[in-house]
Amino acid sequence: MDILVGVDAGTSLIKAIAITPAGSEIALATRSLSTDHPEPRWAQQNMNTVWEQAAGCLGDLLEQLPRDGTILGVSIAGQGDGCWLIDSDGEPVRDAILWSDSRASEYIDQWRTDGTLEEIEYICGSELFPGTVLPLLAWLSDEQSHYLETAATLLFCKDWLSYKLTGERTTDLSDASLPLLDIYEQSYSDAVWETTGLAEYMHLRPNLQPAGSVVGSITEPAAARTGIPVGTPVVMGLFDVAASAIGCGAVSEGDSVSSIGTSVVNQSLASTPRVDSTTIQVALWEDLYTEAVGSNAGTQSIEWVRNEIVDKGNARYSDLETAAQSVPVGADDLLYIPYLSPTGERGPFVDPNARAQLFGLEPSHTTAHIVRAVYEGLALALRDCYEAIPNTVSQLYVTGGPTRSTFWNQLVADCMGVEILVPNSAEPTAVGTAVLAGVGTDCYSDPTVGASQVLSAPDRYQPTTAVTETYDLLYEQYVQIRSRMTEIWALHAETRSQLSE
Repeated sequence: MDILVGVDAGTSLIKAIAITPAGSEIALATRSLSTDHPEPRWAQQNMNTVWEQAAGCLGDLLEQLPRDGTILGVSIAGQGDGCWLIDSDGEPVRDAILWSDSRASEYIDQWRTDGTLEEIEYICGSELFPGTVLPLLAWLSDEQSHYLETAATLLFCKDWLSYKLTGERTTDLSDASLPLLDIYEQSYSDAVWETTGLAEYMHLRPNLQPAGSVVGSITEPAAARTGIPVGTPVVMGLFDVAASAIGCGAVSEGDSVSSIGTSVVNQSLASTPRVDSTTIQVALWEDLYTEAVGSNAGTQSIEWVRNEIVDKGNARYSDLETAAQSVPVGADDLLYIPYLSPTGERGPFVDPNARAQLFGLEPSHTTAHIVRAVYEGLALALRDCYEAIPNTVSQLYVTGGPTRSTFWNQLVADCMGVEILVPNSAEPTAVGTAVLAGVGTDCYSDPTVGASQVLSAPDRYQPTTAVTETYDLLYEQYVQIRSRMTEIWALHAETRSQLSE
């Protein structure tokens, strides 16, 4: 039996999947990861611990494989951004600083004031945030320069694991896009290092390899630790958001994917990049890019309405949906603005002061109205993200817990006004990475062929024209309200600060 292995190295979980080239899932293994917060706003992981958990996960996977199985190739996707440094011997210089770390916020503020951010945005297509590598290197240069003196190579999460498997120091376009690439040339930019005063560290850049290409093979030490045979090809993967698109079946211009959880990542594929500070531009391979918008308006609103409004958490999700369906579209003029996260919102606008509201509440509104308004508010926030991406959305794939609900899927189709597709794969990132392993080992000629071979037909939901017209009106109201709330949110934050003194 021929087998392809894909690894999804996330921030809190590492997953490894084994599939046949025809798409049959053979095995799945998971291992957990923890994040250290030694100081406020810091987020770090021990690089050797990440490797040990990944290696253990691969070992767990191999124990489930049939004895006649032959692993054709392995590919890895991982959490993006952050700063993963190794020395000339391949040892970690220090703990990895993660994408969620905000210790370098002051550099972002300074670069925004002096025009540096605008210069980088023009080159990379996107605006930096504190957890990207350049501000983190600037912080290290000022605060812990001894680490940079011993560093030999800058990697990202998937690249660190690939290095441990092969001994090769490489990365791909997707991880390098922000902020190391000239997004139009798809090559390293010296200018981003020079404009930030970090040119002396350009030597840290690893070799660029295209996704789906073989970067090396399993070494003897890696084989001893994981059980994967020596010489097995290791194929370049993508950062996790991009890999999940392939695992859903989104491989062509206009295909879009929303991964819905506590936070939401929305992305749309395009043949050309553009400069935009509200989205993240990522190169996948030649002539294909993904443009992404992250949002904090995720499932915590559903958890809140379930735990605090409906039966104190004893209600089933099906009970919530029954209640929501008992009132009309628009919840009788009750509108929910879903910025429930205590960190505010990050897309399609950035405002740490943003907070949730119910608008239009009247005595006639019931618990069912509130439940429906919450679901509709989340769908409107999803649409708001795609309105920030000018690519024409031809079809939208959705993944995550809520997509088990036919009610939610139909609501999103009606609100977005496009066909919704729900992939049958529960692990799209790992499956998408396994597809890349197949591309690198000549099972498939390209990711499009691989995805069509591996994935079964998704469930489809068509928008209802009359309902979409109603949501068009509600969306106009939604945008007007959230746009005008900026000053109110700021006043609320200031008052909260004063009251806490």
